[in-house]
Amino acid sequence: MSSKLIEDGKYSYVEAGEGQPIIVLHGLMGALSNFDGVLNYFSEKSYKVIIPELPIYKLPLLKTNVKNLSKFLKDFMAYKKIDKAILLGNSLGGHIGLYFTKLNPNNVTALVLAGSSGLYEKSMGDTYPKRGNYEYIKAKTEEVFYDPAIATKEVVDEIFASVNDRVKVIKTLAKEPIGRGIGPALEARDILRVLQQHKFRPLDLEKKSCKLAGELLELNGYCRRGRGFDIAKKQIQKNEAWKKFNQIIVSQGGKNNWNSEEVMQEVERYEIHAGNNGRIKFVDNAAINEVCMNLGAPIDKYAGIHTHVRYGQNIKKGQKLYTMYATSPERLKLGIIAAKDNIIFEVV
Repeated sequence: MSSKLIEDGKYSYVEAGEGQPIIVLHGLMGALSNFDGVLNYFSEKSYKVIIPELPIYKLPLLKTNVKNLSKFLKDFMAYKKIDKAILLGNSLGGHIGLYFTKLNPNNVTALVLAGSSGLYEKSMGDTYPKRGNYEYIKAKTEEVFYDPAIATKEVVDEIFASVNDRVKVIKTLAKEPIGRGIGPALEARDILRVLQQHKFRPLDLEKKSCKLAGELLELNGYCRRGRGFDIAKKQIQKNEAWKKFNQIIVSQGGKNNWNSEEVMQEVERYEIHAGNNGRIKFVDNAAINEVCMNLGAPIDKYAGIHTHVRYGQNIKKGQKLYTMYATSPERLKLGIIAAKDNIIFEVV
């Protein structure tokens, strides 16, 4: 590609030139580099040429359709502050251009189609995209061009790598720690409680674990979209996840069938209680870190805190908020002093 790929949030695109915007929409098996000639020529003729990467292989399977890709184009134009543009669509890109122009005629200066789908058929293709099959990708790439010889090995390799780049970012809120324990042994106890389905297991940790494991199952093609979470949860409920984790522990020289309640030793403890009725409005993660370090964590693996309440919870005066753990009276005293200066739960 002659121009550098720009990556900004959820958008990736190349851009060159100034003037009337031309937005190039690639096809199902297309790559941005296929349009180097268009980019180089028109960017020198008073046009601003923009080629966005369409999220064909990033959207959930049930949302991968012309309608949602057209919405992506609408959002992209708003992001680039483009009111009207010339749309140049190839193959599936032409289909998206047709659909977009029908719904948003005032945002389209002109529509140029090159080997466009959507003129006769309604679907995105006549077969299910076999993204892991190199020969399939090669054949579909050759269909894009009027001369199959243009689909060189370099072009096919680039497209094959693109459609098989299964990277996904999962964002989660960080309003409070996941699980109840903060500190090596306390966190290990949380994990074992989830795997062993203990009655006091932290359900938020269980839910997040199933979500992440489910995403991996779907990403690797083990199951269809939307089924990963349930499969992961059943693995925990049927004790299969614990059996595998126990095998890992034993293979690394650990104790066989370690019970979650055996993890913590008898150490010094101190409870912090609520001073008033109210609702937990804020959980200060920095304060948690400060208190835990004064208690000796993470160097001392048995030091840390165990929380008893959660963000947004209604509580009463005198209710237990968290318990501090330390292996010496001196460390516990430091933790108590730190807790007075660092309020973990803001109750209003």
